[in-house]
Amino acid sequence: MASLSGLNPRPLSLVLHLIPVAIYGVGRLLLPFPSPKRIWLGARLIWSASGIIFPIMKAEGVRRMFFPATIPTYHLQSFLRMN
Repeated sequence: MASLSGLNPRPLSLVLHLIPVAIYGVGRLLLPFPSPKRIWLGARLIWSASGIIFPIMKAEGVRRMFFPATIPTYHLQSFLRMN
C-alpha cells in the first residue's frame, strides 16, 4: 500500500514488486493451455508493465534505483527531501 500511495520513497521496491506481478499475470494467462491469443495478451501485459516502469526508471535514474549505495550521501539526502 505504501508503494501505491506514494509513501515509499524507494523506487526499487516498485520495480521489485511490478516485475513479479507481471510475470504472475503472464503465467496465469498461459496456464493450463497457451493459445496464440493468450500469448498475445501476455506480450501486451509485459509491454504495459514496461510502459509503466521504464519512464520511472528514466526519471529516477538507473544508478539511483539499483545502486543507491553508490550515490554520495549529500545527493541522496537532497533527493529524499524533495519527496
